[in-house]
Amino acid sequence: MSPMVDVCFVNLMRNPIVRKGFCAAILRISPDMINETEFLPRYLEQEYADDKLGILDFIRFPEDKKCYRTIRFYDEESKELYNDKLELQILELKKLPEEIKTGEDIVNWMRFFKGKTREEFEDMAKTSKYFEEAFNTLQKLSADEQKRLEYELREKAVRDHIAYMDSARREGIAIGEKLGEKRGEKRGEKRGEKRGEKRGEKRGEKKGIQLAKKAFKLHAQGISDEEIAVQCNTSVTKIREILDIDN
Repeated sequence: MSPMVDVCFVNLMRNPIVRKGFCAAILRISPDMINETEFLPRYLEQEYADDKLGILDFIRFPEDKKCYRTIRFYDEESKELYNDKLELQILELKKLPEEIKTGEDIVNWMRFFKGKTREEFEDMAKTSKYFEEAFNTLQKLSADEQKRLEYELREKAVRDHIAYMDSARREGIAIGEKLGEKRGEKRGEKRGEKRGEKRGEKRGEKKGIQLAKKAFKLHAQGISDEEIAVQCNTSVTKIREILDIDN
């Protein structure tokens, strides 16, 4: 089983020894300083198909490479700490580099949770009694048919959820592209119409001016309205309108 699947992680945390070692790493203190830990009721697991799905492996802060951080609550103006007993610990396993030397136990726990092979877990088990207990618990969970079934169902649910979200994202992008194309086409048509109207108006004005100049020139030469219309390739009525407007 992979500890990154939530049902496996939850079952690991049920073990008081594992829980003590992990909490000590989170708090950056020696496990000897912890007298007792309590596993509170949790509602992460799905009892029904439409229950909320919990997924541990995701990135909350994609803008940097920090794989773990502590978040506390402060007053915005005074920067005064609200409570030193209240904080959030964010562990982003996907951002954990292959090599990192900090000397902090929390990094080793992250490596354990991210482990994929038996050899990796066995190597970690040799480093402390807490990792040894975690590895032994992991083996028992893997050998338990009921726990294995729960694990496989949750693993499938996680894969289905990721596939669904990925499909929804692609569908959303496709719909957005189509809407964008349609809006772009409409805007393009409107802009084209406006530009066409402006160009038509300019061309019409230019042709009208040219027609008027030619009509007046021919008229000044004593040519009849009918002949002017023939030479200007327009109607007699139009020629008379032009000549009348000027007069």
